[in-house]
Amino acid sequence: MGAINAVGAAVGAPQAYNAYQWATNSTSSGAKAAPGGAAPFKGKKKQKKQKRKRVKGNKALTKRVNEIDKSMEKLRRSDDQSTGIMTYRKIFSDSLKATVNSQASVVRVPNSVATLEVVLAECLFFDPSAPTVLIKGSLATGAYQRNTMFDSITAKTHARNNYTSDCKIKIYLMQNKDDTDLSPTAAWDAGVANGSYGAIVDRDTVNQYPSDYDVVNDLYKSTIKWSGVLSPGQSVDVSHTETNISYDSSTTDTHSLNYQKEYKCFHFMTVIEGTIAHDSSVDQQGLGQAGIDIVNNYIYKVRYNAGVNMTYTYLVEDLDEFTNGAVQSHQPVADNIAYSIA
Repeated sequence: MGAINAVGAAVGAPQAYNAYQWATNSTSSGAKAAPGGAAPFKGKKKQKKQKRKRVKGNKALTKRVNEIDKSMEKLRRSDDQSTGIMTYRKIFSDSLKATVNSQASVVRVPNSVATLEVVLAECLFFDPSAPTVLIKGSLATGAYQRNTMFDSITAKTHARNNYTSDCKIKIYLMQNKDDTDLSPTAAWDAGVANGSYGAIVDRDTVNQYPSDYDVVNDLYKSTIKWSGVLSPGQSVDVSHTETNISYDSSTTDTHSLNYQKEYKCFHFMTVIEGTIAHDSSVDQQGLGQAGIDIVNNYIYKVRYNAGVNMTYTYLVEDLDEFTNGAVQSHQPVADNIAYSIA
């Protein structure tokens, strides 16, 4: 007993009591107190999420950026109040006929320099001195700078076989790779003249293609939009759109070439030939005659400074009149006949 009392005296009554409590009891929070009256154990310490400190920028630079933003917004509002948007639509017709054992081709371009300037000649403007009448003026005349935005240029080609024989047809999309005055068919003709051999006489000779010639490949990217055979009464439609073309007449006047890459110039070239046929009385085979009728539709969306906010449409209709009445073919003729494209 004396030994126990001696140990208790050495350790000390308070410390012995705390050790006993730590070994047998829990604190009110559930964490056990450490021996000797130390703070309770709370387990793994939860780390605080550090907040990212925002670095303050240059006040002068921030102020300048805000001023620029306000100026741009003011300019945009002013531009909206004086912007004219013209929708220019043109529709016109073609026909294409291939004789026996030959092919035929035609090319049409919606956005040559000459065509774009025809469109820009129909722009309307507000004149403060005569506010009740809109005046027409050309944005293409003169060599000084006139920036005009073509929001979009769309070309649609509708080809229909209105004849009595099948027609083999290919429609090419030809996109300018370089500025030139040579259309795709003119480049094809130049290729034939420079490097043709054997039976090739001109581009109407069958079994040749525009991609056969370097001059065409150097100037144009060629894509076949549609290829197949149209029976009488059948038709096909192709279309292509280019957007955001900024046109500046002062630039084109210095270049002076009609088909320019800068203005995303593209062409539709249609090539046809007949299908296999035989002679009506003797044993002879070859390619028969063929023909199609074509309607082209061009749509231009032009945005420019008109002096007042306005939207309008300008239409050009250049379809042929029917002197002797319109004729359509709806199905192949049942009997064997001597076909004519006259």
